[in-house]
Amino acid sequence: MTRTVIVVDKPEITDIETFMQVVEEIALRKKLIQAGNNLRVDIKAREAMGNTRIGVDTVMPHVKAEYVIKPTVLIIRVRQPLTWQDQLPARVFIILLVREPDPFLEDFIIRLVNEDFIDELADFNQPPESIRQLVIEGRK
Repeated sequence: MTRTVIVVDKPEITDIETFMQVVEEIALRKKLIQAGNNLRVDIKAREAMGNTRIGVDTVMPHVKAEYVIKPTVLIIRVRQPLTWQDQLPARVFIILLVREPDPFLEDFIIRLVNEDFIDELADFNQPPESIRQLVIEGRK
């Protein structure tokens, strides 16, 4: 069962283009995706298919592609809300990178139905490692 979970606080991000660049940089540096990918394009294309908002200030853009090396939950939290593609503000971005069905990611998605769980992911008083453990273990 996959357990690749990365949580990063990026208070310095103030626009979507920088956000997309950071997502791609993290994914490449951590060897989650292959170089020469279409990650930014694929995130935008998926959003065009239907809104990925799962909470008041939380969105879950996701990509299913052959260039994904490791199925991953990548959570990026920003302090200043960014205007997402649905024209509403978002501060928590849960990016799922998927190549094929994965039991861990499927379980994680089911847990996102719980608003308290989403609120915990967005809690800036919790350090990234605590959030990472919450995602992996399902509790603090």
